[in-house]
Amino acid sequence: DPQTGSIEIKNGNNTGWGRMVGIFAPPSSIEYKKDVRVLNEPDLTHLLHDALSTDIVRYRYKGDGEESRLRLGVIVENCPQYLVGEDDKSLSTTEYIAMLHGAVKALVNKVSTLENHLSG
Repeated sequence: DPQTGSIEIKNGNNTGWGRMVGIFAPPSSIEYKKDVRVLNEPDLTHLLHDALSTDIVRYRYKGDGEESRLRLGVIVENCPQYLVGEDDKSLSTTEYIAMLHGAVKALVNKVSTLENHLSG
């Protein structure tokens, strides 16, 4: 809806169950940020731990019928607090993506260390 800046969300059987309102392309430019700090290796290792300890679940929304496909995701009540949206019910996808990116970097660091140890 161009008037309200909202998007109606429909479930598998094409019935509406919600409305999203807001900015859907989060600003990521340095122009919009302050207190920027690159994470160090211990921080990245912590993100790896968070990623590994966050369960991935299959589910249907309560309004979905049994014929609806199973979805894949996480439950915010079982996530690190920094992944929980401001409403305490939604997932902050930008932080979730950043956590996964940090976890990959931590794994690369671990593999590099092991490779150096084996070749040295």
